[in-house]
This record gives sequence, structure tokens and C-alpha cells, in this order.
Amino acid sequence: GKFSLGQDEVVVFIGQENLVREAKSGALESRLATAFADKNPTFRSMAWEADTVHEQWRDLNFGPWKGQLESAGATTLILQFGQAEALEGQAGLAKFKADYHKLLDDLSRHTPRIVLLSPAGFMKSQRPPDLTTAARRKDLADYAAAVAEIAKLRGLPFVNLTEVTRSETSTDGLHLSDKGLAAVGQETAISLGLPDKLELSVKLRAAIVEKN
Repeated sequence: GKFSLGQDEVVVFIGQENLVREAKSGALESRLATAFADKNPTFRSMAWEADTVHEQWRDLNFGPWKGQLESAGATTLILQFGQAEALEGQAGLAKFKADYHKLLDDLSRHTPRIVLLSPAGFMKSQRPPDLTTAARRKDLADYAAAVAEIAKLRGLPFVNLTEVTRSETSTDGLHLSDKGLAAVGQETAISLGLPDKLELSVKLRAAIVEKN
């Protein structure tokens, strides 16, 4: 349940649209790279816009997770799922839990070093539909709680990002803005026990974004 990185680790991000946006922002990766600079980690994003715990579609000949992770030399995985699935409501919760366990069974055959991030919160939207209703927020809270439960059962580090992002404003209520991504980076760093006062380099973050 504790997070650390060893020497020359390869950290792979796996998840949905908000982790795709993180790759274009570098808010979280720059914090991890700075905190563990002496360990010389490498970061790779395998997040995909339409991924869910149920299905992760790829182009023809892209290869299954086993080949992807082996090719990258992945040693630690950071996963974020649950926001898109929460739109299915209470009816989809049991299948979400079961399929998340199946996905983790598959990934943990490659490495047991996995961190689970909760889904980002449903946010105020600049266009309909409104995802901040009490019913929608309860659904999301239940899915986030399911991720926390899965992490506890498996002894994995868990980061709760649902509350820290719900006050943000989004174009569609789902996808984080630059401000929201910064909040996610900071909250994740705090939850994983990274130093509170990291001196973040603008040049490093720009290089990370270019690399991604």
C-alpha cells in the first residue's frame, strides 16, 4: 500500500481520456520525475481515449497488454478508470468491479506494482447534460468507493481524486482542464507521500510534454 520507485523503473500510465490529457500536460509526470530524479525513472503513457475496464480497443496488430508492457519494460503501473463507467449508474457497478479485477489480474501477471487512481469528479459543464446532479454524483462516488475497495483488497496504493476535481469547470463535465490536471497532479503527489515542496521546473515539464 506504499508508493516508491526503485532505480531505473519504467512507469506506465493506463486509463481514460483524463490520463491522455495528463500526457499532454505533464502535471503529474513532472512531479514524479522530480521527486524520484535520483532513481532515473522512465515514464510512458498507454492511456487511450475510449478505454474502460470492460474493453481496451487498439488498432490492428497493436498487440495485447502483455506484449505492450514487456516491450516498454514496465515495472510500475498507474491506472485510472471509473468515470466513463459511472455513467452506466448502479446497474453497471457489479460488472465494473468484476471487470476491474479481471484487468488487474491480467496486468499483475506482468508486475504487482500498481497504483489505482479514483475517477475524476463530474464537473460543472459549459454544455448539457448536467452531470453534477445528486444522482450522478452518487453514482460516481459509488464507483470511486469501488476502486478504493479493490485497492484495499489487493494491497495497492489508492488516490482519491473525485472530490478535488468536482469543483472544477469543464467543457463537457467529464474532461479536466489545465487547472484540473494541476490539481490532480498535486493531490496525487500528496497522497503518494511525495515531498510537499517540490521545485518544479518549467523546462522539465515542457520536455515531458514534447516527449509524450
